[in-house]
Amino acid sequence: MPPQYGTSDSVAWNCTNDGKFSVCSAYNVLTGNLVDDDLQVFKLVWSWTGPERVRVMLWKVAADILPTNLFRKGRHVAQNALCPLCGLEDESTLHALRDCGEAQQLWICLVTSGLDPLFNSLDLERWLIWNLCNPMGSFDKRVWKVLFGCAIDTLAAKE
Repeated sequence: MPPQYGTSDSVAWNCTNDGKFSVCSAYNVLTGNLVDDDLQVFKLVWSWTGPERVRVMLWKVAADILPTNLFRKGRHVAQNALCPLCGLEDESTLHALRDCGEAQQLWICLVTSGLDPLFNSLDLERWLIWNLCNPMGSFDKRVWKVLFGCAIDTLAAKE
């Protein structure tokens, strides 16, 4: 964007959002690591195509701020962190959306050809990134991405 009337041009580093040079950004350019891993999941979430309500839910999942019992216990709002559906484990975001038997039933129904082994082995951030970037079962990448987001929204609505 051109400078405002009455202001002079300035030098800006185009490898950061604010135009300021940093050793970290230079290192990322030199090593080819241009996407900050911490931001990758949020870039995928905000570029997700579908209802805005679902996109916001994906953001809450990525930020790990769903009001699960584990989250609420950490803020002294709940007395215990156990999952109210299975009662077997603490109700973390990942447990509520993937690991709980109730959630597993939904995923198995959606992907009748079988879940990829990675589906159940990644941490929350990598699980989101992987599902927003890869196909699953008989679904191509674009269809799975939308289906995954809507399934997440359905599961998270129980929270």
